[in-house]
Amino acid sequence: MQNAVTSGCNARGSIVDSLFSELQENTDFEYFAACHITAETTRGITAAQQSMKTNFPKEWTAHYRSTGLIGSDPVIQFAPRTSRAICWQTVRNCASFQKKHDQVYKAAGDFGIHSGVLLSSRQFDGSIQIVSFSSSRKKAYSDKDLSRATYYGQLIGQAVSDTVPSEGETQSAGGISPRALECLQLAALGKSSAEIEIILNISRHTVDFHIRNAMAALGVNTRTFAVVRAVQQGLILPC
Repeated sequence: MQNAVTSGCNARGSIVDSLFSELQENTDFEYFAACHITAETTRGITAAQQSMKTNFPKEWTAHYRSTGLIGSDPVIQFAPRTSRAICWQTVRNCASFQKKHDQVYKAAGDFGIHSGVLLSSRQFDGSIQIVSFSSSRKKAYSDKDLSRATYYGQLIGQAVSDTVPSEGETQSAGGISPRALECLQLAALGKSSAEIEIILNISRHTVDFHIRNAMAALGVNTRTFAVVRAVQQGLILPC
């Protein structure tokens, strides 16, 4: 098994590695990735990137991060819909699967990653752990493979959730405050300043202030472009 790229508690990272090693004993999975997304909209993809643990090849992880693929990654979008492992081909057959999602799979293929499964683990506090296992071989996974991936994916998800820092330990991303990211996330959901004012219980002036600051930090002139740029940079979740 390749060296895992982990963040957070080393002990918990070792638990994740050990669990994946056990899964490898009975399956053909070579790689894993797991990340944590909190229930708070301010942390979305930024938190996922900060908490991600993986043993994917360094060349692929570097490309994935530098090109912002997390913003259109089908694993991130579709895994929260299921707590049972499903294969990539099943996801491709979903009505909401788009060309941008398939481009992520194709990019992975360019780096020698050709098949995989995905799932999520939900905690009582509303947080979600997204887990995926993959292989350099093109293959169809058996029911037994999927059952094993589900079992170990849930355990790995729990281990990952235990490594996440508290809200106070999370810094603002890209020079944008957590509150500004929260406003952008709601704007991405189609909410107006008046609606965001009510949802966040802050004045409309404050909402517009945060969004203007985010626009300046992102180097754009409109709220729409700010949302697009924030998604591209992995600062908020795609909607």
